Amino acid sequence: MPQRLPFRKINPHFYFWFLIIFLGSSLITSGDGQRGSVANQARSRLTYQINDLPKSPLAQRIINVRQKGVRGDGTTDDTALIQQLVTKVPPGTTLFFPPGTYLITKPILINRSKITLKGQKATIHFVNRVTKNYKVLQLKWQKPFFKKMAAAPFLIRGQVIPGYLQLKGAFKAGQRSFPATGLTTLQSGDLVYLLAPDSGALIPRARKTLAFFREQNFATTIRKVTSQRITLQEPVSISLQPNPRLFRVVPVKNVSISNFKIKINSHQGPTSGIICAYGQNCLFEKITISNHSKAGIEFLNAYKCVAQNNLIKKAVNLRSSRGWGIALDRSHFCLIKKNHITGQRHGLLLNHGNGNNLLEKNRLRHCHTGGAIDVHGEYNYYNVIRQNRITASKIGILLGGGGRVHYNDGPFNCLSNNQISDCRIGISIRNHTPQTILKNNHFRDIWSQNLLLTNLGKNAIINL
Repeated sequence: MPQRLPFRKINPHFYFWFLIIFLGSSLITSGDGQRGSVANQARSRLTYQINDLPKSPLAQRIINVRQKGVRGDGTTDDTALIQQLVTKVPPGTTLFFPPGTYLITKPILINRSKITLKGQKATIHFVNRVTKNYKVLQLKWQKPFFKKMAAAPFLIRGQVIPGYLQLKGAFKAGQRSFPATGLTTLQSGDLVYLLAPDSGALIPRARKTLAFFREQNFATTIRKVTSQRITLQEPVSISLQPNPRLFRVVPVKNVSISNFKIKINSHQGPTSGIICAYGQNCLFEKITISNHSKAGIEFLNAYKCVAQNNLIKKAVNLRSSRGWGIALDRSHFCLIKKNHITGQRHGLLLNHGNGNNLLEKNRLRHCHTGGAIDVHGEYNYYNVIRQNRITASKIGILLGGGGRVHYNDGPFNCLSNNQISDCRIGISIRNHTPQTILKNNHFRDIWSQNLLLTNLGKNAIINL
């Protein structure tokens, strides 16, 4: 008969540590102590998509600009006639530009919706001969102000309704509906911005005086409004400071520009290829832009706009802080896809206060003076950067910016499946950028470090 082994009493500490390890393996702890849901939120960013984005429009009416007197010979100034057509044609019209070179000497202002400009081997030669500053009203929690803009051959510009609605109480991430009074001027479909001041709690004392950019902001449309309550189309992504303000915007909607070559020859200050300020559902595709001194395509307070299949190259004056391929500032739910960008300071730049944008399948090369993809600092949150190919640049992807001004990106910027090669640094994350999601990024021939982490708080990285 086999002999029984003596029973050994298990130490009670074993059960304690087993329980701690089991629970800890299934939870990711965020900086504010939330558990469980943080892991689920992080995984959801990997398959993030944006709904209701614009597509190439079907032309209701096509006008050949040559038949309206536009010359396109490269020497005649066509600015006035093109501006007249853009201003007077009915909504839904496509302005067709046959092969030729169209000389433009000041920006073509597009402040109407449902206008399409489409070229066929058409070149826009922009020689800015106007020295005045172009301005747009920049939203700010304390007081909106007029911001100087660069010159550009195409300038899409909406407007801000004066005044704001003062909301009361705290707004948590995920909240879609909230009480409010004084809603007589709002209606379903309106584009609104929620702005709240930064508490400064995460910013070093030496930087608190540089509060110009530090505001929380979130843009969406109104799904439903009653006399006492507002329901938003998308829930608020981040928890806002108490008592935010709501600003209403009248955007320019459904503008499409495609199939152009834009060549810039201007020394009258910073110049971009296309500027879209307060645009909604605007589309820019199959455009070649070169010789810009600020940005190829610049989005300011844009909502659900798309830039895809563009070639942006040879920015000038890279020693300044400018020279960007595609730049976003306070823009939300935009798609930047399949662009080929080379010879810039920053290929893709998320400047300040951008949320829920998707940057995917872009090719970036020769960005020698900064991050090829630069998430620049000051509340860029919930942006997804995936499946991009980056080569021959100083830094592949940079989060958190640098210098004295830029600080506190995040949360939940997601970097996944990017291919980074022949760069000094693969990915650099710095300056208190919380809860950055990393998964399946591939590095090859990196000179210094694949991943450089600088001046971060606890739980800054979520590896999936």
